[in-house]
Amino acid sequence: MRPQTTATPLTVSRSGTVVVDGYGIRLWVKRGHLMVADGVGPNRRESRFARPTAGIRRVVLLGHTGFVTLGALRWLADVGVGFVHLTPDGRVIATSVASGLDDPRLRRAQALTSGLPSGLEVARDLLSAKLKGQADLVSSLAIGSEAAATIERLMPELEVAASPADLMVVEAAAASAYWGAWSDVPIRWVRADIDKVPDHWRKAGGRTSVLTGNPRLAVNPAQAILNWSYAILEAEARLACLATGLDPGLGVLHADQKSRDSLALDVMEALRPEVDRHVLDLLRTSVFRADDFHETRQGVCRILPPLSHRLAEATVQWATPLGHVVERVAKAFADSPGSRVDRLPTKLTQTNRSAGRDQLRRRPRTNTARTHDRLDRSICRGCGASVGPDQAWCDACRPRVKLEAGLDGLAAARAVRSELRMRGQDPAVSDAAKAKLSKTLRRRRAEESAWDRDHPQSFDATHFQRDLLPLIQEVPVRRLAAMTGLSVGYCALVRRGLRTPHPRWWEVLQKAREHIGSLAPLGRQDQGSRD
Repeated sequence: MRPQTTATPLTVSRSGTVVVDGYGIRLWVKRGHLMVADGVGPNRRESRFARPTAGIRRVVLLGHTGFVTLGALRWLADVGVGFVHLTPDGRVIATSVASGLDDPRLRRAQALTSGLPSGLEVARDLLSAKLKGQADLVSSLAIGSEAAATIERLMPELEVAASPADLMVVEAAAASAYWGAWSDVPIRWVRADIDKVPDHWRKAGGRTSVLTGNPRLAVNPAQAILNWSYAILEAEARLACLATGLDPGLGVLHADQKSRDSLALDVMEALRPEVDRHVLDLLRTSVFRADDFHETRQGVCRILPPLSHRLAEATVQWATPLGHVVERVAKAFADSPGSRVDRLPTKLTQTNRSAGRDQLRRRPRTNTARTHDRLDRSICRGCGASVGPDQAWCDACRPRVKLEAGLDGLAAARAVRSELRMRGQDPAVSDAAKAKLSKTLRRRRAEESAWDRDHPQSFDATHFQRDLLPLIQEVPVRRLAAMTGLSVGYCALVRRGLRTPHPRWWEVLQKAREHIGSLAPLGRQDQGSRD
């Protein structure tokens, strides 16, 4: 008997991305709706999307089994939805976009520019943007100041480079300093999984894989995330080139190779620092679980769902900045010597249309660009369980973490005081401390003497130990201190039975249990604090 399957709907992210993953993937059209089905085994998802209400900007397919019908591709093209097919290891298989500009004159100018000074200028402009972004980003790292200085020192050499090969030499030297500063960036894991991950998974490490001698086939999570993010950026760069009417395979910096989109790799150079910043923010703000990644038998680190889905959902956020870069490159091609392109539309950024409207605006245009969503995940840092959006620890781990933090703080305080004692600078025995203590003791003794005169009857200490001490065992120490005016440390000793307070406090302590409910507004910091 076949296992019963469950159909749960696919969701469209806030950026307008639908991520399709698993085995037996299907995209087809039924009664004018786009039908999408994916999943693994009995855990299947299926949804239908209508043309006017879908709200989809990208469909990202992660997998290698299933089918996509011609009708589905036509549906995506009619609605203007980009289609990206990636392998599980982050390699771009195919992309599809609605019909873009089709001007053979622009492609001819692009092909001729690669051997002209104008082509070298385009490559120099792209690498200048890359090195400037790298210098700005690496300066925020703990050991990045020297790398930033090295990159800034190399930037003027781009202006005197005489060929794309010379530009790549400068870029390689800057990359060496840049990725060297990344090597010690820590990767945080939930406490329950720290012993499960290899040692080389705990830092970003170098950009070169020990398996290949280049960035391909990453062996740790940080480099795997970078490779995956670059694959997404490459797919978006290819879509932008096609929409602008450029040939993604005719580059000016990367050499022509079979089955490689050299121009897409060229234009994405300017955006790599932005992707790096996105990944660095992810490493700094996220805590990972061991099952977010998988190590193959060859030692390659692979990203698993749902983390791969969240990374793929970031694809649309690179569309606008890539649009500006690609249109700037296209304009350079159109303005090159021998070009017959008289006018270049700006389909991606609508710059021409906005410039025409600026003359009619009554008020200056405001910047409405939406900030990129952080890739936060609501998981406990201790065990990896799901928690609320503003929580770092689950209810099971929080008490243990607070206890450990208190013990660590107490040990640190004792170490500092021990060092001060060795120097003869103990604040507890200074002249000011002695004077303050003496004043307090005199006041306490005067209050106790006055209370003894008003209450001549005798009080037995065994009465406190037998009848009153059990009543205050469940009362927080800070609440006892607030009720009596005694110090927190002294109240802790009293509750443990190591000190017997003066009888004038016995009546207050006797009522502590009865008043514990009515005294709740004393402060949230008192709730649940126990010694």
